[in-house]
Amino acid sequence: MKRAFWGNPDIELKSNWVRIPSARRKNYTDKHGIQQKQIESLLAAVYPWLENAPIRLLAAVVDKQQMEARYKEPHYSGTVAYTVFLQRLQKYAAKVNATANVVFDDPAGKSPGGFDWRDLLLRLHAKLLKHGCPYTRTTFDRIGTLTFTDSTASPFVQIADQVSYNVFRQFRDHGDAWEDDSLKNLPMYKYFQLMIDMFDQGPSRQFAGFGVTKWPIDKKVQWVVTG
Repeated sequence: MKRAFWGNPDIELKSNWVRIPSARRKNYTDKHGIQQKQIESLLAAVYPWLENAPIRLLAAVVDKQQMEARYKEPHYSGTVAYTVFLQRLQKYAAKVNATANVVFDDPAGKSPGGFDWRDLLLRLHAKLLKHGCPYTRTTFDRIGTLTFTDSTASPFVQIADQVSYNVFRQFRDHGDAWEDDSLKNLPMYKYFQLMIDMFDQGPSRQFAGFGVTKWPIDKKVQWVVTG
């Protein structure tokens, strides 16, 4: 797809570069001569491709402010997000009778505490596999290895980056609606809506609590895919 629209399959599709004018100019226009119209054409083709690809999406969302207000000693939001994501992956893998490995965009560098991000994630992954989820007691017998890759070399990580931003925008723009059972329809960020049918779903096409999970949550509303 990048070869067709940009003439080079090795150029990275990165959410920040696509959205932020200065980053778009620096990384696409100045560096590769790619104009806004070419970027828009590629993005317009990504969603129909995703819809027909053998891919299922999973997302875990953590409301940091809500968590800090609820818990006296809240866990680090990144740790919670990875744990909740692994819950979803475990349930999906069990549903399709598979084992799932995790490939993570390489988090080069160190945490504010001076620890290597890769080491912290590997330790967390190993701990969860050994002891299970500390919140739900879910065991992770369907989860395999955690490895890291450079996003520039992985089209799937680049797609995951687009998905992550769209989920972020959905909750930034319409976060309050997620738990509002007075609404007939969930308002959606337009690009989140374009990929809503690609998320894992329950038996009645529910994506809330299946493909997209929020933590913490006060009121579960079973939003479903319509149309």
